Amino acid sequence: MDASSFFFAMSVAQAILPFALCAALIPLERAFPRSAGEAAGAPRLSTNVLLGVIALTVNWSAALWLMHRLGGFGAAWAPFSLAASDLPAPLKFVLAFLALDLMNYGVHVASHKAGFLWRLHRIHHSDTHVDGATGLRHHPLEGLVGFLLMTPLYGLLGLPLGVIAIYGAVAAAHAALSHANVALPPGLERILRNVVITPDAHRVHHSRERADFDRNYGQLFPFWDALFGTLKFRPAHELAKAPLGLAEMPGASQWPVLRLALSSFSKTLTTAPDPVKSTAAAARKSGPRRRG
Repeated sequence: MDASSFFFAMSVAQAILPFALCAALIPLERAFPRSAGEAAGAPRLSTNVLLGVIALTVNWSAALWLMHRLGGFGAAWAPFSLAASDLPAPLKFVLAFLALDLMNYGVHVASHKAGFLWRLHRIHHSDTHVDGATGLRHHPLEGLVGFLLMTPLYGLLGLPLGVIAIYGAVAAAHAALSHANVALPPGLERILRNVVITPDAHRVHHSRERADFDRNYGQLFPFWDALFGTLKFRPAHELAKAPLGLAEMPGASQWPVLRLALSSFSKTLTTAPDPVKSTAAAARKSGPRRRG
């Protein structure tokens, strides 16, 4: 199989796996849920799936453009090119895979800090019932913007096209798994969370509380969160009761696709919400209560 065929095959896997795993997780989420939350079905489920299909179409188009236009882009930049280096193939793979995961960590952090990036990303965080389908819930432009941010780095580092394709498929599959509303056995959770982002670790990130909201940005690995001081774990009994979603977008789990997509172009909520400050401001506004 030549490089172009392999890249295309991985792109197909990247398209199919999130939806297949989302469906496969439903029995487990019903049998071993981490938290109850609101109804996981329609219209929320259909909204998330439709957003996933639209985002997939946009992202896949960008990926095919990358395959046809940038196949040798990085390799031409030696000695910065990892693909053109004399390193052993297994080491190239590991370095490129880790570099891609670090890039995704950086883009995720930026998506919480930069105004327009946040307005796109908040669609994902507006889901108040986090499960496998939440991994599909992204603004159609979010993946494209991330692609535009990272493509220059692909070229600068000369990352092998095959590794980019494999990482994309693995990350797409893991997006469904890390959002799964499944309570893993405690012992297994403690082991896995040291080497990979688990559902409980990522559920912390989807908490409505700001102390959790700015933690656990990692895509696949927790290493970057540990390195940059953004790693946080919470006990299972707390996660089961933790409110999810955005207080500033009440009911957004059930919004139709068009309303969600257009909300990103609103000038409100241009920065990540701070529920603690919002609560304090509301308390000051209401003033002291009268004693009856």
